Amino acid sequence: MTKDSILKVFTPKYHALFPVFEKSADNLKSAGLKLKILMNTTNQGEKEAIITELGKLEAKGDKIAGEIYLILDKLLIIPFDREDINRLVNRINELLHQITEIGKMTGMVKSPGIIPVYQELAEIISLSADEVASILLSLKDINNTKKKITETCRSISRLEKQAEEIFYEGVNGLFASAKGDIIHLSLRKKTIEIFLECIAQIREISESVRTIVIKAS
Repeated sequence: MTKDSILKVFTPKYHALFPVFEKSADNLKSAGLKLKILMNTTNQGEKEAIITELGKLEAKGDKIAGEIYLILDKLLIIPFDREDINRLVNRINELLHQITEIGKMTGMVKSPGIIPVYQELAEIISLSADEVASILLSLKDINNTKKKITETCRSISRLEKQAEEIFYEGVNGLFASAKGDIIHLSLRKKTIEIFLECIAQIREISESVRTIVIKAS
């Protein structure tokens, strides 16, 4: 084996990860936006179409995760800890799953009205998804974007606190508006729980990123 061929084998090829991170970022942003639109839509046909799209975005997220795992398996040298990357990818996939679950749950309630607390929480999730997407894009140049990534994580923490305030302010009205309908009460309880799981998952994603940044320092 020549010197050049040896160098070629051991030259870092982890740059192949970053285009896939970009696909993951775009997919997550799309899911967040679709959820936001869903919670602002009263037309049942449009709701059903959006719920279908969310399912497709979740499936796409699974494929993207598979691409990342394949690349990781082939790399000798990687820019970040393998476990940290796996954890980040898994948490993003779980967030996509939870967003899809919210869509399915809201689709089960054939209500023509808009539920304010859902609307506001979906806005927070959409904004947070945009922030996470921004972080994924910044990983390509982490040595020069650590400050930006850290500030984005702080922004996500602020959105999380805002979501908690929205939840406590809106949850009473949410259940009161069900007017004692046991089925609607049950569905709304489950839906609001998944909203909170989404917010918690976004926090976990932020923590995963913080770990990557600290190790890269």
